[in-house]
Amino acid sequence: MAFTFAAFCYMLSLVLCAALIFFAIWHVSIRHALPALQQRPAPSSPKPGTGAAPSSPRSV
Repeated sequence: MAFTFAAFCYMLSLVLCAALIFFAIWHVSIRHALPALQQRPAPSSPKPGTGAAPSSPRSV
């Protein structure tokens, strides 16, 4: 039995359908998580120029 173009298109449509369902569920779940993420601010990094200077290589 030959692997036909119709069989390829059918398998491709199954993969694309699964991907679309996954991303739809992911999109809804991340939308519910966004308000919780916005309430907790990310840890701030030190301002430029206030920390220790990076060590520079010495020329020999």
